[in-house]
Amino acid sequence: VYKRQFESRIGPMPPSSGKLPRRCDGVAAHGGRCSIDASPKMRDRNGHLVAEHLAKGCAKCKLHLELLATTPVELPTREALLVHVDLETTGLNPLEDEIVELGAVAHRCGARFATTTQMPDSCEPTVHGIGTDELVLSPPVKDVFLRFAAFLDNLADNAVETSESDSSQPQFEEQILRLRSPTPRILLAAHNGRKFDFPFMASEALRCGIPLWRFETWAYVDTMVLGASAASTVGTGCAKLQCLGQVCKTSDNRAHRALDDTLLLRDVVSAFAARLGTSAESLLAPHSFNIDAEQTLLNLSFAS
Repeated sequence: VYKRQFESRIGPMPPSSGKLPRRCDGVAAHGGRCSIDASPKMRDRNGHLVAEHLAKGCAKCKLHLELLATTPVELPTREALLVHVDLETTGLNPLEDEIVELGAVAHRCGARFATTTQMPDSCEPTVHGIGTDELVLSPPVKDVFLRFAAFLDNLADNAVETSESDSSQPQFEEQILRLRSPTPRILLAAHNGRKFDFPFMASEALRCGIPLWRFETWAYVDTMVLGASAASTVGTGCAKLQCLGQVCKTSDNRAHRALDDTLLLRDVVSAFAARLGTSAESLLAPHSFNIDAEQTLLNLSFAS
């Protein structure tokens, strides 16, 4: 499906170039270039050839190819509208597994979005733990994405800022709400989002016929960046969301459903920002990135 969408939008998949085995241009653990080329028969833990992408013309081997292609973005703090997002899925592989629940909460106003997605009654809740009686009555995943996009658009279009009344009489002082100008850009935050949530969203959207270019509208940030400073800031080396919630003494640090985890993430981000004397947007916006839709689609095509 990824290859078909790529070729319909971009053109034929790029052919492998040169007669010599193509060498991966990824960076190995020692800091140098990866030594794997198209000829080795090394396999990963799932039994797949690590060089199979190279043979298809990809620039990276299976070990170094990231499904989500990103580019840095300079997002001024005042232009960011922070929304935390979390998924529940049938497994850990974005290429094969499916999203069964999507939850989101706006950091400032607290607006919430949560829904499960339609699954056949044969679906086993082995990972997500959500009962099939709930899933069979849920909306199709395509409808979920469209509703989620509408939720985000409404948040941005109706975002307000406060200002003091210009009345000269103190008894008439009040806050006046005005629509934010310019319209803020949605900044989606997810814990381990770069490797899990965002690739899952992109892959699932493509499979249900939603163009990946819709994802270029928003900016993204992976809150795992908080884990890098966890030891010095909150006294832990654990970057898991539940660990950060425990040391930040949030009201609830148990792993639940998608919406529960977004609320936990909001509490964790707020706690980090408060300890550093800054805002949540100032904390995360410098680490934000865009999704390169064309390259992501190419990466998914190579990996599938």
